[in-house]
Amino acid sequence: MDNIHKELKVHSILKLRCLYMKKFTLIELLVVIAIISILAALLMPSLGAARENGKKLKCISNLRQFGINIHSYSSDYRGFLFPYLDYSSGSVKWWNVFYHAYTNLPIKGRYYCPNSVYAQSNPNYIYGVYNINNQYNPWINADGSFTPKPSIFSIKSPSKVLNMADGIGANQGSIEQKVRSDLLNAANSTRYSHLGTAGVLFMDGHSSSLKPYTGGWPTTLLLFKD
Repeated sequence: MDNIHKELKVHSILKLRCLYMKKFTLIELLVVIAIISILAALLMPSLGAARENGKKLKCISNLRQFGINIHSYSSDYRGFLFPYLDYSSGSVKWWNVFYHAYTNLPIKGRYYCPNSVYAQSNPNYIYGVYNINNQYNPWINADGSFTPKPSIFSIKSPSKVLNMADGIGANQGSIEQKVRSDLLNAANSTRYSHLGTAGVLFMDGHSSSLKPYTGGWPTTLLLFKD
């Protein structure tokens, strides 16, 4: 009798295990896949936005580092910024040449906006891909004479005047000459790839991001005012 009870008990346990180990039906499997797909669809925009915010912060950090080095140069040279253009050597030199020589930093790859298509398609380009406000950068003429512009320290509202901004092409562009809001426009235009904003550096050294303005940057952000 005891053996019969034991066999019945074992049989019951095995039956319960079979019930718990029942395989998914096709419909149940499809329901699970559908639930996972819905959750993924809900999470993807948040993950994408978080990734883009991370790239924006990296770009803003790059611009802040530019600001530190630019202010250091200005302190050494009576408030002047790097020469925007140098015509004295026969071939034109742009401001980034002076920046690289002054900082002696391995700029390649360090001062690239993470979203810059130009930087991605030109991996050997040794300079950054940001545009500058050449209303403040002096020029070196063909005869070697120097055309000074306002000292950076003479600006009354440096926290409201742009120094640099994201650029589509190489940083030979100037932010006040070619400002567009579309990414497929001419090289050196301002690029708004950070969730509809562009990374910018102000004259006081702080960096942020700005949305595009209709018709380009207002003159209050660009031009020197007494």
